Amino acid sequence: MESGRQQLHGLGTGDIPVGDYNSARLANLRLGHGAIDGGLGYTYLNPVNRLEFSAVVGMTYNFINPSTHYQNGLDTHLDTGASYFLTKPLNVGLVGYYLQQITGDHGVGAQLGGFIYRVTRELVRNSTTSSPSATRFRAT
Repeated sequence: MESGRQQLHGLGTGDIPVGDYNSARLANLRLGHGAIDGGLGYTYLNPVNRLEFSAVVGMTYNFINPSTHYQNGLDTHLDTGASYFLTKPLNVGLVGYYLQQITGDHGVGAQLGGFIYRVTRELVRNSTTSSPSATRFRAT
């Protein structure tokens, strides 16, 4: 019996503030601040029973918004996914995530103290390709 293939991987990404940002405007196309995100991931794929499981845990650090002098707190996230391959290019599965801010926001606008949030979401995935634009999600 084949035990499957396992892979550990690291990731790093960031957000560079580009474009126009105005703190007096109701809506902006950018965040107004930079951010750095890093994490570690694990993937298990068993080609015999056509099952795949992936999980990534990471942290995001947000820089101070120079226009508002406000800084979002540090957050941690866990992203998970499980898929069954109907054919080699077609799979169906479940994805979910947990997002927890672990330090409060601070700055001029934090008049009621540091805001801390927590978010969870489970989604059903139907994918025919690895392209995010071709992946459809439905909230459950």
